[in-house]
This record gives sequence, structure tokens and C-alpha cells, in this order.
Amino acid sequence: MASFQKIVDVETIRETQRARGLATILAIGTATPYNCIYQADYPDYYFRVTKSEHMINLKEKFKRICKNLLLLIMQL
Repeated sequence: MASFQKIVDVETIRETQRARGLATILAIGTATPYNCIYQADYPDYYFRVTKSEHMINLKEKFKRICKNLLLLIMQL
């Protein structure tokens, strides 16, 4: 009998937590943080922030690494 009382109490709690009437959804979506950078743009961002834009060869190599990593991730 005691276990039945617990079930009734849980059902009562669930019932009181439910909305009555029509529910309105305000918004559904994902937020992109302001500091979110696409992987394709990351080399340019990184070299600009570190003030290393004069290292063109290293920047191109870093772009290739990021591009290959992106392709590898997409294949998984």
C-alpha cells in the first residue's frame, strides 16, 4: 500500500508540473558564440592575431593541415 501511495504522489507532482492549455514555443535554434571561427578561416585568424602574417610559407602549410583535417573529420 505504501508503494501505491508513492506512485500517486509522483503522478500528482508530474500533473502539477505540466502546463495547462496551449503551450507557446518562443524560439528553437542554436546560438553561435561571437568567438566561433570556422575551421577554413582559422589559419587567417590565427596568423592575424599572433601578428605573424609575414610568414606566408608557414601560413600556407597550416591552411593545408586544417583543410586535410577537415576532410578527415568529414569522412568519419
